Amino acid sequence: MRPDQDGTSVPPVPEQFVPARQLSAAFYAEVVRPVLGSRPHEAALLGWDSDVLGYDTERSTDHGWGPRLLVFVSDDDAAAQVLADLDERLPDRFRGHRVRLGWDDVAANHHVTVTTLRGWLLEQLGIDPTDGMTVLDWLVTPQQRLLGVVAGAVHADPAGRLAAVRRSLAWYPDQLTAGRLVRDVMRLALLLGRHYAPYQKWLGTTFARSGHPDDLPGHLARAVHARDVRDRESALADA
Repeated sequence: MRPDQDGTSVPPVPEQFVPARQLSAAFYAEVVRPVLGSRPHEAALLGWDSDVLGYDTERSTDHGWGPRLLVFVSDDDAAAQVLADLDERLPDRFRGHRVRLGWDDVAANHHVTVTTLRGWLLEQLGIDPTDGMTVLDWLVTPQQRLLGVVAGAVHADPAGRLAAVRRSLAWYPDQLTAGRLVRDVMRLALLLGRHYAPYQKWLGTTFARSGHPDDLPGHLARAVHARDVRDRESALADA
């Protein structure tokens, strides 16, 4: 045992590194789940950080790293009540890790985020994909944001709501995949033609002005407007 900042004795930090996904699952099962009681909820480790993707290492633990997770409840009133219960009942440490931690300008606090699924999706993506995704929604949503939903670990999902959202965002629709391939070919054509590629807004304009006696724009147009996979693949192969 060693003294904490307030002089009390605390367990030492574990010598063996435990990945955040594993730590989060144990923290939910052993600490958070009992606090929730019979309240309907989902629980997961999702979002922006590298530990969600399983990229955390022992070095990650030196900065803002510890037991954390998301809990989704039915409405804002339920979220407020759960947060109040957690504030009162969460321990100071879990398996040698601080439960309430801070870093830089982030004040020390526990990192169990309690919200609604819709509220979190709107914050994460800017839209609620349960309402459906338009082509524009797919185009303007960064891949990292989508990855933050479909990657990570789900600890509890009794009604399958999280699973449904993750399935709907698992990968781009076919026409979007083709569009991204077309964009990559356009950039490759500019590279081969020794033209600098501008930012996205002007990519098409620069590509059109660079001249293509091989009818590359025609092949790419066919790929984008193809109505079935065979025609799309044929046009991309020609390109």
